[in-house]
Amino acid sequence: MIPVHRSRRSNSVLPEQLKALVDPLKQAGFRPRKPRRSTPPWPMDTSQTDPHPFGWSPTYVERACRGEFLLVEGGGLPSPVAVGFRDTPKARYFAIVAQGQIEPEPTARLAHAIVAATDLSFILKDIARGETEDRLRAMGFEPYRKDDAWCAAAPLDDQTYPQLVVDTEVVAEAKGPSFSALRQRLSIVSRRLSPVFTDYDAFGRQDPSNRGKVQELLLEWADWFTQRYPAESPGGLVAYYKPFLDPNGVLRRWSRSSGRKVLARVGRVRERVVAYAYAEQASSAQLDLYASFCAPNYDNLIYAAIHDLCIQAAKKRFRYLNLGGSEYEGHDFVRRLFRPVESFSRTHVVLYPGRMGSPSLPA
Repeated sequence: MIPVHRSRRSNSVLPEQLKALVDPLKQAGFRPRKPRRSTPPWPMDTSQTDPHPFGWSPTYVERACRGEFLLVEGGGLPSPVAVGFRDTPKARYFAIVAQGQIEPEPTARLAHAIVAATDLSFILKDIARGETEDRLRAMGFEPYRKDDAWCAAAPLDDQTYPQLVVDTEVVAEAKGPSFSALRQRLSIVSRRLSPVFTDYDAFGRQDPSNRGKVQELLLEWADWFTQRYPAESPGGLVAYYKPFLDPNGVLRRWSRSSGRKVLARVGRVRERVVAYAYAEQASSAQLDLYASFCAPNYDNLIYAAIHDLCIQAAKKRFRYLNLGGSEYEGHDFVRRLFRPVESFSRTHVVLYPGRMGSPSLPA
């Protein structure tokens, strides 16, 4: 078995846990390589018919993998698969496949090669439901076991509560009794705070020091959040969200090279920066929400920030906004006040080392 050392990083570009997979994957007929930071893992398919793609965006890959992943090609895979490693709360590997590009047999061979080499569990994130899941289950994949929760607070990782998609045009108007709770919160914010939301890039061009104010907000929020949810760490949250604040970083380069639209909004109360939200194009009809946070003691501002994002998305003719899944009940409560029109739940499946001997596995 390949020894896996928790949290140790080699001096190479790739972490040693991913570098250790190169030879076993080559022996299994795949072509693993480091991603090219100048181009996204796969181009955006603007012709796709699914108006609600999920788990597909290169930005999602970068965020989920914390910027460190292998791209695996060949071996019958119809498109590159991103393979990452997480050592908290449990050491395990995971993969993300482009939406609509999952072929169960080669994907299962990839997973089995990794599990056989490392003796660690392997998560396949955001798979399509139905026939694809049935075929994967026949090859040894299964949902999270009850005794193998991702962590106590979020047993199904970011799918503990489902991904929720909202209609931006409907949310922008927020009419009718179903939106009464949201309107109440927005009214409170408007009366007490009167926040002003502007484009983040324009805000930075007005004064370069403005960007530093949003980074200070991220640090302040991360410290507050980890006091509320001790399972998280401030450093981990900052690393998770900071790439969405960099207008010249890899995420923005990828969006520009693939023609993706980005909405990044900053909220201010008088001169204080109090909220930030970032969404990126996933299809011709949908944006995905990747970052949203606000200053401590300004909780209701998160409703105003997401509402503002929906207004801007509707103006740019993006009918849907995927608010993402939730690890925590409080996050799910916030998202549901926006009256989602679509929901995707429990889309992750796991291959455990104990299933390696199943007779139905591909050769």
